[in-house]
Amino acid sequence: MPSHENDPNGPEVATDAHEADGPFHAWNPGLNSTIPPHLQPLVSLFRAENAYTGFDEATEASNLCGLPITRMVDL
Repeated sequence: MPSHENDPNGPEVATDAHEADGPFHAWNPGLNSTIPPHLQPLVSLFRAENAYTGFDEATEASNLCGLPITRMVDL
C-alpha cells in the first residue's frame, strides 16, 4: 500500500468490502466511495466513545506501516 504522506486528500477510509478481491456480487458490488478529508475525523470508527485509537493516531500509524487506516483502530 502506498504511503499517505504526500496525498493532499489524506488517507482513504474504506471498508473491507471495498478492499476485497474477486468478482462483484451482493456483498462486493464494486462501489468505491471516499469520505472527504475534513469529515474523516468524524467517522464513527474513530470516535472516542467507539474506539481507543483516535483519527490522528490511526493516520500516523497508517502512514508509518502502509496498512489501511481502518486496520489501525483498536476498538
